[in-house]
Amino acid sequence: MSSFMNEQSTTAKKATRLKHALLIAVLGISCTQPLFALNVDGNDEDAFVSAAATTSTTTWKGTSSTMWENAGNWTDGVPNANKQAVINSGTPVITSAVTAKGVTIAAGATLTVYAQLSLTGDLINNGTLNAIETVVFHGTAAIGGTSSTAFQTLTVANGATLTLNSPVSVAKTLTLVGNLNSDGKLRLLSDGTATANVVGNNYQIGNVTGNVTVERYINPILNSGLGYRHYASPVSGAKVSGLATTGFTPVVNPAYNTAVNTATLTPFPNVFGYNESRLTGTGYTSDFDYGWFSPATTDDVLQVGRGYTVNIAASEKVSFTGTLNNGNIDVELSKGAAEQAGWHLLGNPYASSIEWDALYAAQPLLGGAKSVEAAIYVSRSTGEYEGDYISFVNGIGNASVNTIAAMQAFFVRATAPVTFTFTNAARSSNSAHFFRTTADVRPQLQLNLKDSQGLADEAYIYFQQEATTAVNGEFDAYKVQTYSERKPMLFAKLGKDAMAIKGLPLNNVAQSLPLEFYVPKAGSYTFSVAKLVNFPAGAQVQLYDKETKQSHALSQDKEITLSLSPSTDPHRFVLNFSAVAGSPLSVGQLTAAGVEAMVYPNPSKGDIHLLLSGLEARTEAVEVVLYNMLGQPVLERRFSAAEAQAGVRLEAAGLAGGVYHLQVVAGGKKLTKKVVLDK
Repeated sequence: MSSFMNEQSTTAKKATRLKHALLIAVLGISCTQPLFALNVDGNDEDAFVSAAATTSTTTWKGTSSTMWENAGNWTDGVPNANKQAVINSGTPVITSAVTAKGVTIAAGATLTVYAQLSLTGDLINNGTLNAIETVVFHGTAAIGGTSSTAFQTLTVANGATLTLNSPVSVAKTLTLVGNLNSDGKLRLLSDGTATANVVGNNYQIGNVTGNVTVERYINPILNSGLGYRHYASPVSGAKVSGLATTGFTPVVNPAYNTAVNTATLTPFPNVFGYNESRLTGTGYTSDFDYGWFSPATTDDVLQVGRGYTVNIAASEKVSFTGTLNNGNIDVELSKGAAEQAGWHLLGNPYASSIEWDALYAAQPLLGGAKSVEAAIYVSRSTGEYEGDYISFVNGIGNASVNTIAAMQAFFVRATAPVTFTFTNAARSSNSAHFFRTTADVRPQLQLNLKDSQGLADEAYIYFQQEATTAVNGEFDAYKVQTYSERKPMLFAKLGKDAMAIKGLPLNNVAQSLPLEFYVPKAGSYTFSVAKLVNFPAGAQVQLYDKETKQSHALSQDKEITLSLSPSTDPHRFVLNFSAVAGSPLSVGQLTAAGVEAMVYPNPSKGDIHLLLSGLEARTEAVEVVLYNMLGQPVLERRFSAAEAQAGVRLEAAGLAGGVYHLQVVAGGKKLTKKVVLDK
C-alpha cells in the first residue's frame, strides 16, 4: 500500500472518529458496548472505539449452558471490547467470533475456543485454554499466568504489542502484523501434522524481541533411521552445538578438510557445510562432493542463509533457539574455475516457508541475465548413506520442492559471483498458492524408471518456445548424481551433462533426447509414463531401444518392463519426439466461466501480450491491472472488448524484473495470472 493511500486511510479514520464523538455528545449516549466491531483481519489498530473510558468485569456463572455467547451465563452480560471475562470455574465454549477486553482463567477452569477470540487486553491463564481457532490480540496486551498456553493460530494485529510473561507455543500459524516481546517464552512447534509458520500482511512482518525456539520435525516415510538431512537455522547466533537433541550429538573434525583418505578419520563428522571454493584441480578435487567440509568446532556459528547436512535419525527433532531472522538477508555466492564450481547449499533463513519461484524472480540481473540458475535442488534421504536430489525449474519437476519448508536447506548453482537475497516477499502464507490454479498447457513428459519393489527415479521433459536444445539454466535442471545401492537413476544426457529436467524448444521440428540410466543390481525394471500431457493430436513420443531396435509409443505403452543390470549399456535408450507445433499462446492460458485469456510470453523479457476469447456480446470494456508483489498496481489499462479479442500489448518493458500478478476483469468475470518479468 502506498504512503499516499495510508495517509488517506488514516485521515478517513480520524474523521470518522470525530463524527461519532460529536454524535455521542449531541445525543448524550451512554454505552458500554463498542460502537465499531473488531476488524477481524488483524490489520486495524483503530478497530475499537467506545464512549466508555472505564473497563468493567463480568464473571462466568455457566448456569444456563456452556455457551460463552449466552448472556445468562455471565454476572454482567457477555464480555466485549471494554469488558473483561473472569472464569473462576467451569468450561465455557466459544462457537462464534467474540471479543473481550481480556480473559482470566483460574486454576481448574477450561476455556475452549472454536471460533475467533479477539482480545484488547491481557490473557491470564492459570487453568486450561483449548485454542482450536485463532486468538487475536489488539492494542497493548500480555499473556501470563501459571499455565503454558498452546495456540493453533495466534495473531498480533496491526499496531499491537504482545508481551509473553509465561510459556506460549504455536502449532500452525503465527501472524505478526504488530510486534511481539518473546523473552524466550515462545516455541514454534513442528510434528507430523503441521509446522508453525510466521507470516505477516503484504509481506510486512512485525518485530520479535527476545529468543524464540523453533522446532523441525523429520518425515520418516522414506527413511526412518539415520540419514543426511539438510538443515538451515531460522534464528541468528545458533551454533553447531544447537543441533543436539536427546538422542543426537553433533560431531565435527576439521582434519576432514585436509585428509587424503577421509574414511579413516576418527571421529568421523556427522555435520557438514558446503563450500564450492574447495573445488580445484582436474581430479577428485574438482568433483561436486569435494565441496563438503567439517566445521572447526561445535561452537562455530551456523551462517544465516546457508545450509548444513546432518547425519541424524528421523526420530530426532532438532530445535534452534535465538532471535528470529526477518527482512532481507544477503548471502554472497562465488563461482570458481572448476568444472563443477558454482554450487551453493543455501538455507531458508525464516521460521516460515518460502516460495522458490518468487525468490528466484527477485534476484538481480547482471549483464542482462541472472547469475543464479533457475533450478532448485532438495535432498531426499532414503538410507543412512543413500539419497537423491529432487529438482524444480520453470514450473516443471517435483512441485513440492517449490515451497521450501522452514529450516530446509537446498542447492542452487551460480554462474557468476553474485549477492543472493532472501526477502520477506517470498515468504509463504496460507494463500501462497492462490495464483497457481491455472493449468499448465505446455507439452510435457514425466518418465519414471522403477524396480520391482516400486523404488523409482524420474526424468522430466517439456516444450516451451524460449527453451533451447543446449543446456540452459533458465529452463533446465541438472541431475545431481548420488548413486544409490537401492534405487535406479534416470536422466537425460547432453554431452557430459546429466539433466533431471530438460526443456526443449517448441519449434515444430522433430527432436531426439538421449537417456542414461543406472541400476544397482540385475533384475526387472519398468519404464513408466507418469505424465504425458498437452501434446497435439498426432504427435508421436517414442522410447527407442538401440539394442532391440524397437520403438515404444508412450501414448500407448504406458509401462515397458525389461531385464537390466549394472553391465547393461547405460546409453541404450533415446526419446524421439515428432514435430511439436506451438505458438506463443501455448503458455499462460487461464479461464473463468467461459472466458479465456492467453498471456505470452511468460516469463517475458519485455512487453506482455494478452488475448481474450469467449467474451459475451454485451461486454463493453476490459480492465487490466498489473500488481507487484506488494499488491500495488503498477500498470493499468482499459480496452474495448473488440481490442482485447484481437490481442493487445501491455508495455511492461520499463518495469523491474520480478513476479507480478495480472488481473483481467471482463463482463463481470475476474481472471488472475502470475506473470514473471525476467530482466
